[in-house]
Amino acid sequence: MRKRQILTVLMALLALLTQGCNKMALERAIALGDNPDPDDPVSYSSAAKSKAPVCRNLVVLRHYCLGGRVKDLLASREPFRQKARDGKYLFDFREKYGFTTVAAFQGRILSVTRLIRPASWSTLRRLTKWLERDYGLPEDRSFFPPNAKTRKSREKAIYSKRGQVRLIWERLGWNGILVWKNMREIEITFLDQELNEIYQASRTPKR
Repeated sequence: MRKRQILTVLMALLALLTQGCNKMALERAIALGDNPDPDDPVSYSSAAKSKAPVCRNLVVLRHYCLGGRVKDLLASREPFRQKARDGKYLFDFREKYGFTTVAAFQGRILSVTRLIRPASWSTLRRLTKWLERDYGLPEDRSFFPPNAKTRKSREKAIYSKRGQVRLIWERLGWNGILVWKNMREIEITFLDQELNEIYQASRTPKR
């Protein structure tokens, strides 16, 4: 009888251990992009797109409408930090793997920037695959030393600030740019062209 009780306890402990390992494996798979994560732009599915808000220009990174009213965004999402700078208001939102900064001008969303961590070639590959699927092929403006031919040598060039990955999307109404220039993160920025022209004009000194 006692042996049976010990066996039951051991089996229960084994089940709990397996459950914990499976949870850790799932979280790692999501982090690496092997499983879909609705809050991760890398695994942004068509089902997630169907839940995106109606937007006159472009909905980016699921939640953010370029050119849309910032008060509509703040009604549904609460930033953990905000500040004013250079005539703009900046709102920072926490994400599962990094954070997103929304720049607002005249009450509308001027740009959306996502910092994605960790920075690696696998993360870059997944990001470019997602972006190319949704927005087409970018213009590659990356630069590296002439002798940096392999991924390892290019990674060293990025870490030493002698090279960077820079991909540009120029489309009607908006621009997109992906930059990998340090060991910490990869940066993606979407910019509303019309609103940016108004913002830049407001900063030009009048003669």
